[in-house]
Amino acid sequence: MTRSVPEWRGKTDNHMPPATVRQRILERANFKCWICEGEIDKPGWHADHVPPLKDGGENRESMIKPAHAVCHRRLTARQAIERAPIERKKMKQSGAIRPAGKIRSAPFPKADKPKREGKTALPPKQLFSNTRRSA
Repeated sequence: MTRSVPEWRGKTDNHMPPATVRQRILERANFKCWICEGEIDKPGWHADHVPPLKDGGENRESMIKPAHAVCHRRLTARQAIERAPIERKKMKQSGAIRPAGKIRSAPFPKADKPKREGKTALPPKQLFSNTRRSA
């Protein structure tokens, strides 16, 4: 079967599909969430990229599937947890984050300071006068 309309492609990864493309995506999936297979009957559904853009997916109509907002948030959170150790390792190896601990070394020896002789402390200076003005 040939497409009657050319496939939509986002100009960038942040480019969101227009309303007509979102409607085609929803109709192509028969109004079902691709994660839980439940029916999408409210207008608050999310357009989920499969595979995710972060994992090399493309921002095009054929790579987007409809999902309930709750299902999409749960899936994204799970993917972030799975991806976190790999991301931390990448950041450490590239030098983007510093090591947590400091390198400990022997401290400098404490030197005995000579006592100050010949200088005395200044006398205290009165800051405010004790006289009151009469009104």
